[in-house]
Amino acid sequence: MRRFTSLVCVVAVLVVGLVALSGLVPGARAHDATPPPGGFEIAPGVTAELLPTADDPPSLYRLRFAAGVTYPFEGDPSL
Repeated sequence: MRRFTSLVCVVAVLVVGLVALSGLVPGARAHDATPPPGGFEIAPGVTAELLPTADDPPSLYRLRFAAGVTYPFEGDPSL
């Protein structure tokens, strides 16, 4: 019986110590991701965003066209 009481006391002290230490040490938390760079407007209703690629050219862009945007193209005689 004496061993059982000693074991219970040791376990109780360990549990109290762990609970006390868990409040002092901050837990691991995720960091916020770096926000992507904002897009820029190429023409009215058309925006471009630089997509993450290597630092070497060529660059890769995502073009977004607003709904209903149209652009008339004229033939170029020099081509």
